[in-house]
Amino acid sequence: KYGRKNPPDYDLGNVKLPVYLYYGTNDIVVDVQDIQQLYEILPNAEKFLMPCDTFAHVDFVWGKHVNTLLYNKILNLMERYRN
Repeated sequence: KYGRKNPPDYDLGNVKLPVYLYYGTNDIVVDVQDIQQLYEILPNAEKFLMPCDTFAHVDFVWGKHVNTLLYNKILNLMERYRN
């Protein structure tokens, strides 16, 4: 489709919509430095460090307190863009 095996890189600086980056310091899959690099590239990004030091990658889905620590905040953010 692109005349080569892999598609070209997309310039993330062109992303116009707001992006919210949630991360934890105990995540072995996503490094804090990678989040910072992505945050600096995306023009409309906000980042949120999870307040629990033990919050890991799987906790974003299966964490015991993920509703209060994350999901409720995401739903509140989504309300801003309802209409």
